[in-house]
Amino acid sequence: MVKDLLRLAEANQARARRLLKEVGVTAAWEAIGADVSLVGSLRSGLLMTHRDIDVHLYTETLNPEESFRALARICAHRR
Repeated sequence: MVKDLLRLAEANQARARRLLKEVGVTAAWEAIGADVSLVGSLRSGLLMTHRDIDVHLYTETLNPEESFRALARICAHRR
């Protein structure tokens, strides 16, 4: 059972990382100067039944216009 859960976690992590890359999440935020850090279950290797992807974004200043530009770029992707 533990091996099954570990395989599930590994498969979900690979899927999540492909999705992040395909949609361009990191690239969109980095384009406005943000540092992107994976956190939570994806980072810890425990992405199993609740397949959520959590990131923390760090910028020198909070600029809503730039943030919405990054979000618009992400939301424009079909997935």
